[in-house]
Amino acid sequence: MNRADAYQNFGGDVVQMEQTAACLAEFGVEAEIALGEEAVDKMAGADVVHLFNLQTPKFTHSMLLAAKSAGKPTAVSTIWWDFIADEVLHNSPKWRLARRLIGTSAARTMIQRRIEPMVHAERQPHREIIARADILLPNSESESRHLRALGPFQTPVCVVPNGIAAEMPSDMEKASEILARHGLEPGGFILIAGRVEAVKNQVSYIQAVAPLGLRVVCAGAIREPQGEICRSLGATLLGRVEPPVLHGLYRRARVHALPSFRETPGLATLEAASVGTPIVSTDVGSARDYFGPLADYCDPHDPVSMIRATSAALARPKSEDLKEQVLSRYTWRHAAEATSRAYRQILAGG
Repeated sequence: MNRADAYQNFGGDVVQMEQTAACLAEFGVEAEIALGEEAVDKMAGADVVHLFNLQTPKFTHSMLLAAKSAGKPTAVSTIWWDFIADEVLHNSPKWRLARRLIGTSAARTMIQRRIEPMVHAERQPHREIIARADILLPNSESESRHLRALGPFQTPVCVVPNGIAAEMPSDMEKASEILARHGLEPGGFILIAGRVEAVKNQVSYIQAVAPLGLRVVCAGAIREPQGEICRSLGATLLGRVEPPVLHGLYRRARVHALPSFRETPGLATLEAASVGTPIVSTDVGSARDYFGPLADYCDPHDPVSMIRATSAALARPKSEDLKEQVLSRYTWRHAAEATSRAYRQILAGG
């Protein structure tokens, strides 16, 4: 089950839902997707109700109560990270100054302590969901810790990783055509795959890495005014690119960067890593759980950190170790396998 507007406001939660459902059949699970209130009528025939997303707490909470009323065990893919402190760091001039004076980590901690009492009441549905579900399915151990920061609970936790397709076709011919059209050489550009928008932080990143002399190429839907600013800074904006072409661009890029203000860990980063391309990831989110020392990480609030991480990534060769780590642990098949184990655990009363 997921929110009624899942396909109007398509996001990572929808990808996770669809891909997990598709791969569950391999593990003997028949899965049916239902959106919004229509899902309530379908609960009667289900063995387990699987809910997605604490970021829509009102809907998820109401559906959890409906499932409980129907006597159905519930699994919740939480897809949760507390990003409020980083939003304040980005938007508040006062806290941007504080960050420069005392560092990002200390500023983030101070903000968190001040905000916690103000958001406590509005997070009551979150606490009830994690306390009353039969099992929680965060995407990382780091996410699990963020859940525990919401409040105490005894609900079992089973980490289910985010994933990618085990085999991704690459349209190298069209990718090469795009590069030639824009005067780009293979291995001569930094790629950012994702919507061009404030939260992805392309503007600050392009400014930060300009001294490196490599063109930044953005592939994804464009929101203004970020798009126009990126162009004015010399970046190449491709707009939406079909997945096979994008996968070809991953292979041609010197580095893939995702310097966002939040990622858990970012499907584009997983996809780029799966072909061995060196990656730069934001340090806000769960990327370290996935890539460990095989990636470079940046503080998205700090231009020095962004250029330092990118310089380190540029010094790395293509990595078979990175590729193997992703393909051996983080495909949708792995996610479905972990999910099926979680279903069987709660059906067995464990």
